[in-house]
Amino acid sequence: MTKRQFLRCFAFFILTGAVILGLNTVMRIPKDEDMSQTTERFRALYTEEKDTWDGIFLGTSLVSRGWVSLSPWEKYGMTVYPMSTDGQPFVLTKYLIEEVLKYQDLSFVVVDLHGLREGVLKTNGSRIRNITDHMKWSSNRTEAITRALEWTDEHYPGRIDSTRLNRLSYYFPLLQFHSRFTQEGLYLEDVIWPESEMKGVYDLERTTVVDEEVKLESCTETGELTEMQTELLEEFFDYTEEKDLEVIFVKMPSALDEEVQEVLNALAEYVEERGYPVLNFNDPEILEESGMEGTDFMDTKHLNAKGARTFSEYFSDFLYETLAADTEVQDHRGEEGYESWDEALENYEVFYEETLETMREQYPELQMEFES
Repeated sequence: MTKRQFLRCFAFFILTGAVILGLNTVMRIPKDEDMSQTTERFRALYTEEKDTWDGIFLGTSLVSRGWVSLSPWEKYGMTVYPMSTDGQPFVLTKYLIEEVLKYQDLSFVVVDLHGLREGVLKTNGSRIRNITDHMKWSSNRTEAITRALEWTDEHYPGRIDSTRLNRLSYYFPLLQFHSRFTQEGLYLEDVIWPESEMKGVYDLERTTVVDEEVKLESCTETGELTEMQTELLEEFFDYTEEKDLEVIFVKMPSALDEEVQEVLNALAEYVEERGYPVLNFNDPEILEESGMEGTDFMDTKHLNAKGARTFSEYFSDFLYETLAADTEVQDHRGEEGYESWDEALENYEVFYEETLETMREQYPELQMEFES
């Protein structure tokens, strides 16, 4: 082979590799409304100003719908970005933090305990892909996929198709979603990831829903934890201690059945005994003090825009007071590099006022009082 032939072959393989890598970047889990919200968060991870996030909020869709990152910004100049995904597998939590740490010098992480309840732990392929299909190619992504598949096989055998092609498709999504070229088609969001104008605040139409059947009641009884739950927590503690990260837990407001709430109480008790702060919205005093009510929900698990604001303002105070006791909390308002947070706050205020107006029109019988 001549030098010229070698260079041509080398260029061919480089070009082919680039095309395959590009197709794998595009041909991922299809976007629906909720998936686009997740994509917005990962776009922020990879494009936001480096080292401008103080912390992240991890968890399931309860966090996605319930956390207004602009509340701690407006009150304290803190930046706490939501990196939540629907049904977020807790086994992937440390890999998600590891990915964020490549771009942001985090001081703390916030974790919702709902991700450790049995209904969420019994994960599936789409919940894993929600995270791994959005990650950039790296050893961390590969390790995350391998761990998630092995863990699911061990604890919930049969939940994920065991064929070799399916397993490979987690590493190379093109193998799973190649038919979209001819069947479903691609969306603009597959190529150009959507950008959040409100720092990850959930902004779909469902934010205006009020479910009048929601009965928000405290629960003080404590259930039993499984060995799997405690092992996952201890593995997580080992990781965050190694990274020297402060961890704050919260049991998000929800109106799930009593048995589930009792297990969530047991989780809150466990992490408290291990020395971690936790805000448990099963506590009757906290429920009363926060001002949460049944009209704050879109269903038994998820907060609407009104409830998200109520929760976030209350939790922001708890977060600030907890962190101020142990670490230096810096106010970034007015600092160079944080201008986008002020812009996002302005966008959020407009969105919130429009949302409240819609809720007033839809539910006049509730005679709800709203704050501007």
